[in-house]
Amino acid sequence: MSKPSRADHHPDRSRRPTPDPRHRRVPINPYLAAVLATAAVALVRLLLEPWLRGQAPMILFTVSVAVAANLGGLKPGLLATALSTVVGGYLFIGRQVVWWPAAGPEFLRMFLFVLTGVLISAFTERLREAVGRRNQAEEMLRRYELLANNSQDIMLFVDGDTGRILEANTAARAAYGYTRDELLALTIYDLRSEATRGLTAGQMVAAYEEGIEFETEHRRKDGSCFPVEVRSHGALLNGARVLLSVVRDISGRRKDEEALRESEERFAKAFATNPAGIALTTLREGRIVDVNETWQAMFGYSRDEALGHSLADLGIWRSEDDRGPAIATLLEKGSMVREEVALRRRSGETLVCLGSATTLQVAGEPVALSAWLDITERKRAEEALRRSEAQMRAVFRSLAEGIVFLNTDGEVEEANEAVHRLHGHTLEELTDPALDPRGDIVRPDGTPFPVEEQPAIVALRTGEAVRDVVMGVPTADGRLVWRLVNAQPVYDDGGRLLGAVASFFDITDRKRAEDALRESDRRKDEFIAVLSHELRNPLAPIRYALPLVQRDPLSPTAARAAEVIDRQVEHLTRLVDDLLDVSRISRDKIELRRETVTLADVVAAGADASSPAIHAARHTLRLDLPAEPVWLHADPARLSQVVTNLLNNSARYTPRGGEIVVAARQEGEQAVIRVRDNGIGIPGEALPTIFDMFRQVNRPDSSQGGLGIGLALVKRLVEMHGGTVEARSEGMGRGAEFVVRLAVADVAGAGGSADRGAQRPAGQRLKVLVVDDNADLVEMLALLVEAGGHDVRKALDGRSAVSAALAYRPDVVLLDLGLPMMSGLEVARELRARPETASARLVALTGWGQAEDRRQTEEAGFDRHLTKPADPETLNRLLREFGSTERTA
Repeated sequence: MSKPSRADHHPDRSRRPTPDPRHRRVPINPYLAAVLATAAVALVRLLLEPWLRGQAPMILFTVSVAVAANLGGLKPGLLATALSTVVGGYLFIGRQVVWWPAAGPEFLRMFLFVLTGVLISAFTERLREAVGRRNQAEEMLRRYELLANNSQDIMLFVDGDTGRILEANTAARAAYGYTRDELLALTIYDLRSEATRGLTAGQMVAAYEEGIEFETEHRRKDGSCFPVEVRSHGALLNGARVLLSVVRDISGRRKDEEALRESEERFAKAFATNPAGIALTTLREGRIVDVNETWQAMFGYSRDEALGHSLADLGIWRSEDDRGPAIATLLEKGSMVREEVALRRRSGETLVCLGSATTLQVAGEPVALSAWLDITERKRAEEALRRSEAQMRAVFRSLAEGIVFLNTDGEVEEANEAVHRLHGHTLEELTDPALDPRGDIVRPDGTPFPVEEQPAIVALRTGEAVRDVVMGVPTADGRLVWRLVNAQPVYDDGGRLLGAVASFFDITDRKRAEDALRESDRRKDEFIAVLSHELRNPLAPIRYALPLVQRDPLSPTAARAAEVIDRQVEHLTRLVDDLLDVSRISRDKIELRRETVTLADVVAAGADASSPAIHAARHTLRLDLPAEPVWLHADPARLSQVVTNLLNNSARYTPRGGEIVVAARQEGEQAVIRVRDNGIGIPGEALPTIFDMFRQVNRPDSSQGGLGIGLALVKRLVEMHGGTVEARSEGMGRGAEFVVRLAVADVAGAGGSADRGAQRPAGQRLKVLVVDDNADLVEMLALLVEAGGHDVRKALDGRSAVSAALAYRPDVVLLDLGLPMMSGLEVARELRARPETASARLVALTGWGQAEDRRQTEEAGFDRHLTKPADPETLNRLLREFGSTERTA
C-alpha cells in the first residue's frame, strides 16, 4: 500500500479516484488519425522535396505509421502503412520508375517500408496490451487501497512468522494513536494488552492454518486498553506467510451489553421490590406468567398459587363490569394509564387500586404488564379530608374575626364573610391590584403602613409568625377602623411555603378607650407638673424663711415648731419630687447625667438627705463604707435618691428608736449596697410586688403615710443604671433588707472633673440679683443671700430684671422662668447678649425641673438649674463656689 494521501483524511473525496493523466485516452477515431497523419506527412514531404530531390522518399511516412499504431494499435497502424505506401509510391517513386519487380532498388525500398510498418504496428499493439494490463492492476490496487483506508474496521497485514506489522489502514492509525511509520516498526505483540499477550502466538498459527475469530484486548500508544473482535486469515504472498487481520473496536458493544445487563438487573429489582403490585399475564388468555411480592401481599395469593391462572379465575375482578372496560382499553390503545379500579383480595375485602398496564412482546408472545397501587387508605383519607375541609370552610365562614389567605406572592386569594362585614370590601376588590385597599392602611401614629411591612407580608418573607400588630384600616365607606392583626405562614407537610393567613380583630372601641386614657394620662402629667410648680412656689419662701428665723434665739417651743416646719417642708418637697418622677417614669422622660463617682460619696449623700427623717424617728443609722474608692459611672443625684428612698422606707416602717444599717462594698465586678433594718418586716406573699407603683404593704390604716412610689422609683433608677435591686425579709416582725447591685466602673480616667473657672479669693462678696414674681419668695431669698454676706437687688418681672441687671451688673442672677413681661429664658438670652452682663452667673431657680426644662435653660445660657424650693445650704454652697471662681466662656 502507498503512503496515505490527503484523500485518506477526506472519505468523501476518496470515493471518486482521479485518473492518471498518463493513461488518459484521446477522444479521436484511430483510423481517421491514420488518414490524417499520412496526409500530413505527405504534405510535409512535398514541401521538403526541393531540398530532398527524391532522396529517401518513404522515411517520413514511418511517423504516420507510428502515430496511428500508438493511437489505435495494429489495424490503424497497418492502414497507415498501406496509405503511406500508396501515397508515397505515387508521389515520390511512381514518377521516376514503373511499378513492377524489375524496378530494382525502389521496389526493395517499398518492401522494406511495408515490412517496417507491419513490425511497428505489431510491436505497438503488444505494448498497448501490456500498458493496459498494468493500468488495470494499478486501478485495482487503488480501489483496494481506498476500500481499506475508508473502512471503519482496523486492517493489519502481519508477517505470519515474526508478527511484524507489514501494513495498516487509516482506521488502525486512528485507533492505536500511532503514525503509519510507527506502526510498521511494531509487532502484533506490541498491540496486545499484558493480560492477552501470551495467547498471540497460538492464535497466529490457527489464523494461518484455518482462519480464526476471537475477542481480546488491544493497547493504544497512550497505554489505555480497549476490547476488540479479531477475524484473521493466512495467505502466501511471494512465498512468504502473511496474515490479514480485521480488527473491530467493540467498546461500544461492550457498553451496550453492560447497559443491557444493568437494565435487566434494574428491571428485576424494580419488579421484585416495587411498591405497586405487578403482574405479567398473557394477552389472549390472561394467564399469570409472573407476579412480584407486593402483588402477592396485596391480593393474598402466593406466586405458585397464581401462576397459570387468570385474575378472573382467582376472583380478583369483582365483576365483569369492572374487568370489561379495563381489558377493552388495553386492547384498543395498547396501554391503560392510572385507571381507578375496584378489585378483591382473597379474603373478600375490596381494594381500590390505581392500575396502569401496557402490552409488550416476551419471547415472541404478546403479554400485558400491569401495575396495581393500593389507594384504599388514600381514598379514605381523601374522603376524611373533604369532610374536614367542609367543616373548616364552615368555621371559616362563620368566624366573627376577619380571615384572609395570601399566596406566596402576597396576593389575596381568599377572605371570609367577616372581612366584608368589618371592612366593606369584597373578595374581588381585595384580589384586584387596582382596588387593593392595603396601600391605605396606617400605623397607630397615623403614618402610612407600607404593604411590605404589614404582618402577612412579613410572615411570608421571614417564615415566622407576627403577633398583635395594630393597624388602622380604611373601610369601603371611608371610615378608619382599628384592627389587631396576627399573621402566620402556612406550610405543607413537606415544609414548602404555601402562603400566609392573617386574622383581624376589631379593636376600634378599645383603641378609642386607650387614646382617651392616654389623653387623660397626658393631662394628668401636665396637672402634676403644674401642681408641683405651684406647690414649689409657696414652699420656697417658707424654706428660705426658716434659716432666718432659726438664726435668732428661740424659745424651746418655738425651736421645736421650727424643726417640725423644716421637717414637714422637706417631706412635702420630696413628695412633689416623687410625683414628678412618677410622671417622668410613665413617659420614659428620666435622663441620667452620668459621671465618675465613688460608691462611698453616693451612699453618704443619700444618708445625709435622709437624716431628718431618721433623726425624727430617733433611729440609729450606722454606715459601713469601703476604705478604698469603688468607682461608678453613674448619675450621682439619682443614685443618692435611690439610697435616700430606701432609708426613708426603712425609717417609716421601723418602730421608733430602731436601727438601720447601710453597708456598701465591692463584690467581684459589682458594687453592692445593703440597707437593713429591724422594722416590721415584709410578708412573703408581698415580696414579688413590693416594687410595684403605688404598692403599700401592711398598712391598712395608712398610719405610716407615703404614696407607695418610693420603691418603684428605686427599681426603675437602678435598672436604668444597668443594676438590680431585691427585697428580702424573713417575715413579719423580722425586719427587711434591700440589696442593690451595680457594675463597677473602670478606674482608668476616674477622678474629679476640671474646675470650670479660675480661682477667686475665698469669701468674696458677690452682687446678687434675685428675680421672681412671688414677692414673698423674693423677700425671703434676698434676706437669705444677704445673711451670707452678699449684696442683693430684687426684681419682680422680666423687663425690670433686665433693667436692674444692666444698671447693677450683678455677679449672680437667681432667675425664675415663669415671669410676667418677659420669660426667664428671654431674660437670660438678653443678658448673655449684652456685654455688661455677659459674664454674670445665671442660675435658674424654678418650679419646672424636668429634662426638657433643663435643656431649655442650658440652651438659653444658664450656668445652673435649681428646682424650688432649693435647699438653703445648697444655695449658699453654690454662691461660695461662684465667689471662688471666675466664669469662663
